[in-house]
Amino acid sequence: MKIFYFSFASFIISFLCSAYADTRTPAVINVNSDRPAAIEARVDPSIVEQTQEDKEREEFRKLVIAAESGNPEAQNKLGNFFAEGGKGGHYKNIEAALHWWNSAAKNGHPQAMCMMGIVFYEGKYIARNEHKAAEYWKAAADANDADAQFYLGVCYANGMGVLPDIYTAIKYWEQSAQKGNERALINLGICYATGRGVKIDKEKAIEIWREAAEKGNVQAQTKLAACYYTGDGVEQNIKKAIAIWLAAADKNDPEAKRYLALCYKTGTGLEKNIDKYKELIIDSARAGDKESIEIVREDPLFSY
Repeated sequence: MKIFYFSFASFIISFLCSAYADTRTPAVINVNSDRPAAIEARVDPSIVEQTQEDKEREEFRKLVIAAESGNPEAQNKLGNFFAEGGKGGHYKNIEAALHWWNSAAKNGHPQAMCMMGIVFYEGKYIARNEHKAAEYWKAAADANDADAQFYLGVCYANGMGVLPDIYTAIKYWEQSAQKGNERALINLGICYATGRGVKIDKEKAIEIWREAAEKGNVQAQTKLAACYYTGDGVEQNIKKAIAIWLAAADKNDPEAKRYLALCYKTGTGLEKNIDKYKELIIDSARAGDKESIEIVREDPLFSY
């Protein structure tokens, strides 16, 4: 892989100097003539702002020096800085981000290795390479990075860059889930709900989804609501299911919109409303929900 490198001299000069013009004014001294001994000093607010800018400028200078000296944490931070563009996004430079992530990854930084895996998998800035992505995620996963463990599990579940192995996928998802990774929790819940790689255990699936749902994960909330709707593994509570789906739909979760749409179509738990059914299914389909797309194709109500 070709990673671009460039000199930071001109950038640092502009970032650390010309971006911060020194326009300080002295403190304003007010003398009360009635009380000659009393002197009140008021600090110009712009000095406080410039002092903060000086602090940020010095911190960035130290970060660059540390990165160029081979510090992996500093290199990863610089990669993130250039990927995001810094304050206001003015310094976005993907080539620089790739350079510093790659440098940090070579020095064993887990988050940088995970990011390089994402870069190779997405193929937006360099040639897509699932095998290389899996290699980076494996290295980061072995270094205990929760996101990399989740991604590596996806690779094994789908045979992306590695031979398919659902049991190894579950192993990495479990490691990731133990660190609170919500996406790993969702996938583990699906495995227990469907019996993929494990014995079917609906109660275990609900327990896992509830953990992710309580962290605020909308996908987990939607799946948990489906269990309340059907009474699968939990006491049936259609009213609670619909309340959860309504909240998730407000956050634009396409699956929740599809479930609500079907309730509107059948009048289950909601007043029957075909227009609302069609509206929600179309919204969900536009968001890429495969089942909603199929409904649009097959349901005569969507024939124009």
